[in-house]
Amino acid sequence: TMALQLQTATNERLAREIDDSGAALEQASQRLRELSRMDPLTGLYNRNHCNERLREEFERSARAGQPASLILVSVDQFAQVCERWGVRAGDQLLRMVAEWIQAVTQHHCASLFQFEEKVFAVLLPGMSADRTSALAERIRAAIGQQPFVQGSIALAVTVSAGVGTLVGRATEPRRALLSARRLGGRRHSSSELARARAALP
Repeated sequence: TMALQLQTATNERLAREIDDSGAALEQASQRLRELSRMDPLTGLYNRNHCNERLREEFERSARAGQPASLILVSVDQFAQVCERWGVRAGDQLLRMVAEWIQAVTQHHCASLFQFEEKVFAVLLPGMSADRTSALAERIRAAIGQQPFVQGSIALAVTVSAGVGTLVGRATEPRRALLSARRLGGRRHSSSELARARAALP
């Protein structure tokens, strides 16, 4: 009957609307989850997502017997720039350093994260300790060639880097980074620990 046909059409329309609403809600939820993993300043993944990826890669490394490496890169002049030109200039410096690191690591299957305020993390699945150390030095050298310009002043930018690699045993990038800072910055350093999970909290 006509009434039954109308009811059926209405039911089908409502079902489509519910499906569309559910899909839109799922897309919005997925977008929110993605944003929660991002650093709003640099657009990089943040520390929480970095820690998730580290656990995944270290577990994969342990199963496969393949190395998993991490570089922590700290911007030496960040506090100086903020004190001299303000927080916006500091933000600009961090965005520039992120771009410089990406330019050096783009051909190495690397993942770059905003780890702390002035510290970036570069995750390198499958990369050996020697190759990771060499890459850290290339990052340090490349950034050293890029001045940070404010008005008529060009400030030399340097970074300190800590390198850690897991394959059978772990090295600790945070301890290595602190060692590089104690030595005056502008260099990279490596440090070892016995525990495979010790690379990051």
